[in-house]
Amino acid sequence: MRFVSETGIDAVAPAIGTAHGVYKTAPKLNFDLVERFGGESIPLVVHGGTGLTADVFLRLIRLGAAKINISTALKKIYLGSSRELLKDEKAAPVEFDAAVRKACEDEMYRYIALFGGVEKTL
Repeated sequence: MRFVSETGIDAVAPAIGTAHGVYKTAPKLNFDLVERFGGESIPLVVHGGTGLTADVFLRLIRLGAAKINISTALKKIYLGSSRELLKDEKAAPVEFDAAVRKACEDEMYRYIALFGGVEKTL
């Protein structure tokens, strides 16, 4: 692709219909564009992965997505677990930090497994 070769970029994140944050309605994804970029020799990045279904994630990966951003999902887990833990007035800060971290790690590992990366992790 001319743009890739002329700019020297090391990853590309085309506008495929996803957006950062929480979706109010299901996004209309342009899978043809994903496939077109996925065939290039440059990693394809998907912004706004939070809220997509497992089937959509797997299709994006099959078509060439190399990186899928799920920051909002992790933030939701962080805030949700924080709120839950703060209800316990006796919880010590060390326990709080460890519990929130564990909740976020569990969510990350769930995505790693879904994306087929378990065998690729250290």
